[in-house]
Amino acid sequence: MPSLDVIVKGTPTPSSKDGDLHEKESSDLRFTGTSADSTITITRSDLLQQDHNSKRVHSTDHDNIRVLKSVSGIPMQSKKMPDYSTVITPDVTPLKRKYDELLNQQHIDERLNEMKEEYDATITKKIQQLHKERQIRRRLEDRLSSQDLENDIALSKKNNKINSLVIELTRLDAKRKESDESLRKCAVRLREEETRNNEEKLHRDRLTEENTRLQMKVETLLEEEEKLTTWLSEEESRNNAEKVITNRLTEENTSMQMNVKKLLEEKEALTKTCKHLTVKSEILEKSSADLKQKAELKFDSYKKASENEKRSNKRKLESLTKENEELIQKLTTYEHLDKVISNTKEELECPICLERFTNPHVTKCGHRFCKRCIEEHIRQATKQKKEKTCPSCREPIVSKRDLRRDELITRVVDALFQE
Repeated sequence: MPSLDVIVKGTPTPSSKDGDLHEKESSDLRFTGTSADSTITITRSDLLQQDHNSKRVHSTDHDNIRVLKSVSGIPMQSKKMPDYSTVITPDVTPLKRKYDELLNQQHIDERLNEMKEEYDATITKKIQQLHKERQIRRRLEDRLSSQDLENDIALSKKNNKINSLVIELTRLDAKRKESDESLRKCAVRLREEETRNNEEKLHRDRLTEENTRLQMKVETLLEEEEKLTTWLSEEESRNNAEKVITNRLTEENTSMQMNVKKLLEEKEALTKTCKHLTVKSEILEKSSADLKQKAELKFDSYKKASENEKRSNKRKLESLTKENEELIQKLTTYEHLDKVISNTKEELECPICLERFTNPHVTKCGHRFCKRCIEEHIRQATKQKKEKTCPSCREPIVSKRDLRRDELITRVVDALFQE
């Protein structure tokens, strides 16, 4: 039997671009078949040509088989036909040679078909692998697209969250502005209260000045009264009625012109009388007795009027003294109240809201707060999961039982603000 040796140099190389497969051809691909008499060498071009002419080879094989069958039947006939064996034998040798060549060709074709099938299987396997890789790539692309979608959704959520934060910041800014406005109003109220306190202080100062001025006026009136008394005593010792009347009228004109209208009228009459007396001195000398009598009568009436005025001035002085004492007492009361208010201002203000106590409660550590303020402080501490402590000294507050209503401060605040 002939032998078949196959030598293959070069391997096919698959390429996955666009799902196509390209083959990297080698320069040497040779099949060598040997027999007793010949050697057959097949190149790649022969393989390609053999691939195209496979059907014709198969038909030639069938013809050769028929020839061999006819040749194999020749020896059987030679027994019946003697003396022809020598003639037939030389003709069978080329046929056997051709038969061996055909067998070698058939083996080569079978091997080529096997290699073609293996090559096709390899190509199919590579194509399937490429399809799998393409599916994997598509799955990766789908996964990337889904990740992009998830990223877009997450970005949208983040944008929504940012928008909500912007809205929250706007709301907080508005709340801050409201707080600033309330603080401004509180500052305005404090300035108004300070202005009122200053006005009250100025009013008290004016009252003090008025009181001082009234005291000075009273002292002046007392001095005038003393002067008037002295003047009356001096007038009694004088004998000259004209000088007494003139000095009395002049002194009356200077001292009583702002107090008594009647005295002003009398002063004018007496002044005219005085002028008339100076012009007609002789008449005055003659009627000196009458004038003296009139002067005495006038002096008595003036003395009575002076005593009445003295009693009236005394009553006015007592009234002014009483008013002065009342004003001093009120001023002392106001000053005392100012001191009390300034000293108890911090005690009557809540340390949290810095306003006067509303329903004040005292903790077990002795600090006072508004009920609403301390409950809000405890609520915030509970909400933030912090320890509930006193805002002033950080003493722990176990429960609301540690808080009790401060009745004394409540009554003091109510009494002060009712007044």
